[in-house]
Amino acid sequence: VPLIPILDGDTWRPNNFAVGVKMMFDWALRFNWLDDGTDLVPCMSGGLFGITKQWWHESGEYDYGMNMWGAENIEQSIRVWLCGGEIYVARDSRVAHVFRSSFPYVINNTEIYINKVRTVETWFDEYKSYFYAADPGAKQFIPYVGSLAA
Repeated sequence: VPLIPILDGDTWRPNNFAVGVKMMFDWALRFNWLDDGTDLVPCMSGGLFGITKQWWHESGEYDYGMNMWGAENIEQSIRVWLCGGEIYVARDSRVAHVFRSSFPYVINNTEIYINKVRTVETWFDEYKSYFYAADPGAKQFIPYVGSLAA
């Protein structure tokens, strides 16, 4: 994954002092940025990663059971790690990003919840209880995750 400097939406100049390096997430699947000085990445940012076509197909591509937008990067990261892959930061690569103060479209938090629950139900096995303890309200979305059959 590249470094992700914040791009000023008015001037289109990158702020190279405000750079997203790596992402991590907690048990509620809330993510945040970090830089611990290593190149292994726990969680990639959504849509900004390089991957071989062969690994993309072998690892299952996008989960087409996911809804719209939200948490797909967490699902992809967990899948990569659990299926034998690795994620590294490419410190010589930069893709600037405008982080808007508000989205120009409506974010459906229910769909994001369903995506998180789908990720947990697919990949967390004996660790599911940690997610549901951190976010008890998420249990109500279990019936809506769709088929998990491979």
